[in-house]
Amino acid sequence: MVVGSAPSVAIFIAMVLAAQAVSWGQGNTSSLGGVTLDQQGLPLPNVSITLEEIQGGLKRGLASGPDGSFEFSGLPPGEYMLAAELAGFQRKELHVRLEVNRRVRLEVTLSVGARIETVQVVEATPLLHSSDAAVGEVVDQEQVSELPLNGRQFLQLSLLVPGVHQSHGAQTGGTSALYWRPGQNAAISINGGRPNSNTYLLDGTVNTDPSFNTYVISLAPDVIREFQIQTGTYSAELGGAGTGQVNVVTKSGTNQTHGTIYHYLRNSALDARLFTSPSKLPHFSQNQFGGTIGGPVVKNRTFYFVAYEGSRSSQGQSKIMSVPAPAWREGNFSDGPPIFDPATIHPNPAFDPDRPEGPNNPRFLRSPFANNRIPSDRINPVARAVLEQFVPLPNLPGDTNNYLDTRAQRLSSDQINARLDQVWASGSSLFGRYSLSDERGLTPENLPRFGAFHDNRTQNFTFTSIHPFSPKLVNEFRFGLMRMRLHRYGENANGP
Repeated sequence: MVVGSAPSVAIFIAMVLAAQAVSWGQGNTSSLGGVTLDQQGLPLPNVSITLEEIQGGLKRGLASGPDGSFEFSGLPPGEYMLAAELAGFQRKELHVRLEVNRRVRLEVTLSVGARIETVQVVEATPLLHSSDAAVGEVVDQEQVSELPLNGRQFLQLSLLVPGVHQSHGAQTGGTSALYWRPGQNAAISINGGRPNSNTYLLDGTVNTDPSFNTYVISLAPDVIREFQIQTGTYSAELGGAGTGQVNVVTKSGTNQTHGTIYHYLRNSALDARLFTSPSKLPHFSQNQFGGTIGGPVVKNRTFYFVAYEGSRSSQGQSKIMSVPAPAWREGNFSDGPPIFDPATIHPNPAFDPDRPEGPNNPRFLRSPFANNRIPSDRINPVARAVLEQFVPLPNLPGDTNNYLDTRAQRLSSDQINARLDQVWASGSSLFGRYSLSDERGLTPENLPRFGAFHDNRTQNFTFTSIHPFSPKLVNEFRFGLMRMRLHRYGENANGP
């Protein structure tokens, strides 16, 4: 099965022609605006305002309007320094943190004094976002990087957002045989909605699988800068589904070279035993390893960020099933109820047509096999071959629940990410990111040798260009392409 998707024509045209006023929504970018005031609360026009990214090279400048208002639009999430200065007033600097898809409004008050004096304010981001009515939360970079995750799936952190809880359905990659991506659990319910009613965005472009309504690619936490979950009253550009909007932004390189390397290990030898656990725990091992590196290609202009993560997991599973006893395989049912020969059907001479037909008034009768044994020459050779080749003998006592099956679910994945950012002195910027994930493994199902292999590949490419034509006109162009290939086949495929 091959699943491919891309933004609709209407969305694509809208992005191409997105020369928009700064008051419109930006998807995954943010905006910073406000008003410049004097100490009496009166607007100050023509204030020179400069906004500079602290860890990168993005820099923009403008002058406040006649009413003191100003606006910077199409800004990537990050840490910024805003500087405001006007002749006869002290220069003021504010450290502002912009989260994904946020419109921050500030009141910048300048004090009368020598221009060489500077007033610096740290963390000027307001706690209350009064410029929109969207309901939701941002899981920031510190939470993504510091909070422990069992399996390192970033979506587990969505439970930090009010109204989000784990759910069920085809999106439960650990329990649903219908879901072809074991280990990729995207079953979250937002405000009581169904798990298949959520939309996933990655760097501003669609990352939603149209078959199961899950994410196409789940990035490693070390690749994610932060992500936002909006749970209600979101703006029109995020209206792709009826409940939650999961908006993920990836990391970019900075002016300093940074890297990480890691290996997380879990196995049954190190696990503690519960009071109810058997003396020997089922086999389990889980290894997740990888690394990242990011930095400048050209300082203040070009940046790179690359990452790799691998995962190897093997977990023993047990299941009790019923299989035929050895005597039954030979047609010997001497200890059971009568077995009737279907070849001996004949009319019942005592049948009463005036009474309802049933066990006490059968229309036809059959003769039982002699000694309640089916002759060996009457056993279908195909059925005999299936029993001999595919159905194991009992390993537990009894006629039912007499077989204990212990096999391991094996999961393996490899993921790579590469991102390149470019900024210009004019305040324009662009970036491109490519992500690829290969998922392989075996999930035990039914009898031995009847498990299911999966071999999946997911890809996501995003290109974004942001160009400010003027302080009031900013163009955002985005192109996104995603591809998912799902391949699932049985252990006995192409075999006996």
